[in-house]
Amino acid sequence: MTSISVEKSVDVTVDVDVDIYVDDVVNFIFSANNKELEEIAVALAGKGVHSSLIALDAATVRHLIERVNVFGLDDMLDDLKREGERIGVFMTEVKV
Repeated sequence: MTSISVEKSVDVTVDVDVDIYVDDVVNFIFSANNKELEEIAVALAGKGVHSSLIALDAATVRHLIERVNVFGLDDMLDDLKREGERIGVFMTEVKV
């Protein structure tokens, strides 16, 4: 008995419509890790959308106040500016 083996590959293009709702996006954001959230923030900033802070957590407030108390207001603002730029939010010149 003789056996024959044949391999075949087929390329197929498929056009699929997918409905994505705002709830789907919100659910993704809630489940996203920090890296994904930073990528989203950078993409939004690239489109000119800058989200505002709704509330600062206690650790952030403590860090900023300790920075002012130890190094002065200018240093704290520099630190805040650097951290904002890291996530795609840019601070305009601040006059103290």
